[in-house]
Amino acid sequence: HALEVAKMDECGIVQPQAAGCLDVAVSKDSIRRALLIMDALIKTFEARGYQVKLFREDEKGMEQTVVELMDTRVPFGIRESLVEKKEEVDDSGALEGRYVFHHSRFKEKTVPSGKLRLEIEPRREWYCRFGDGLRRKWADGKGGRLEDYLKGFLVGVIKKATAIRDAKLAAEKRERERIKAAKQEAKRQAARAAEQ
Repeated sequence: HALEVAKMDECGIVQPQAAGCLDVAVSKDSIRRALLIMDALIKTFEARGYQVKLFREDEKGMEQTVVELMDTRVPFGIRESLVEKKEEVDDSGALEGRYVFHHSRFKEKTVPSGKLRLEIEPRREWYCRFGDGLRRKWADGKGGRLEDYLKGFLVGVIKKATAIRDAKLAAEKRERERIKAAKQEAKRQAARAAEQ
């Protein structure tokens, strides 16, 4: 219901800002399909023992849809792609004002395409240099509709959770080693001080 009453942005996409809403940003025409896909995903995650929750992000204060598995949280959401559409500018034949050449009678407008995509970490910017090399997006295309890629998306979420867990374990191991090295260095320093 929150999607149906949410206001559209300048591109025709609705994304509810109310608390307790799934991470869905699509046009009004795509709401039903997007919710059916999210419903299928949530049921699939829960059937495997994973939990889907809304998690408040600290940085921006926005809620994200996350799936919890392997002691990690993997954010995900569904988006609708946008396309550029040319619209003819209305020139009612008025002779006043500046002359507009015929090729300039069109302006481009960004509109929803009707093509949906599932994303892992949909609010993260991906222009950064360092990445884990994992796939993050599955979309409607020539190869099929998004509904055909749900199994692949599930595998992608599991791979991302594994990468998050492995990175966390590696960081914990480095921290333990750093603490151990610091303690050993402190003992050496204390022994040197005792000798003097």
